[in-house]
Amino acid sequence: MSDNATPPAPADLLAAATRAAAANGVDHPVDIRWVKTDRYSLRRTDGTRPQSNDPVYLIQMTGNFVAYAAKIPPGSKAPRGNALTVTVDANSGQLLGWSVLLEPHDLARFGEVSSLRRES
Repeated sequence: MSDNATPPAPADLLAAATRAAAANGVDHPVDIRWVKTDRYSLRRTDGTRPQSNDPVYLIQMTGNFVAYAAKIPPGSKAPRGNALTVTVDANSGQLLGWSVLLEPHDLARFGEVSSLRRES
């Protein structure tokens, strides 16, 4: 992380969520929620092996997603799911990863859940 890193505001989290949703086929995701947690807590959820336990925001939304950017074998169809998660570094706002899921996670197991809403 650089010295110039700025923690993301809710508007930044919403922007990251909507960009990821659009990249996965959904222009208007619904039920956008987030929780502040840490990398180690997400290990069983996202399959990563973080080298440090940095704080992160896990953002989750629902829609009919198609993982267009997923690495898949030639001839295979892109994964599809009803939920999309986005992991954002809590210190810098950097996107760390995303996943298309069949069913949403229970975010409450990671901490206090908050909602993100688009301005009308």
